[in-house]
Amino acid sequence: MITDYQIGDILHFYNHVACKPKYHLLACLDPEPILLIINSEPSPFAQKNPKLLACHLEIKTADHSFLHHDSVVSCCEPCSGPEPGETIDLSGQLANHLFNDLYDAVSVSPTMSNRHKKMILVELDKLLS
Repeated sequence: MITDYQIGDILHFYNHVACKPKYHLLACLDPEPILLIINSEPSPFAQKNPKLLACHLEIKTADHSFLHHDSVVSCCEPCSGPEPGETIDLSGQLANHLFNDLYDAVSVSPTMSNRHKKMILVELDKLLS
């Protein structure tokens, strides 16, 4: 279950939208789990839109040895979690020095709902204080 993990954990499981296993960052647990997808790079649409590009957090293989290449956490929208009974692998933890940058990327997201933003930012505030 997602609730067995903690904020900042990077989980690997099958993503039904991408139709393949993907890494996901657990960004919130209370009052409900919120996951952010990790991609190889921002989408072509986001690359052409500075406001969307600003809500992507770059994560490096130097800090996250389980990654095959430098990647980005998309803070544009939460993504769905695994289906009940699906295997979830804990791959690692977001590097501590990136939590402030994650906070910034979530707070400037023009597409994430205010409700989800607030939930994530409250959780990150607890970690950063």
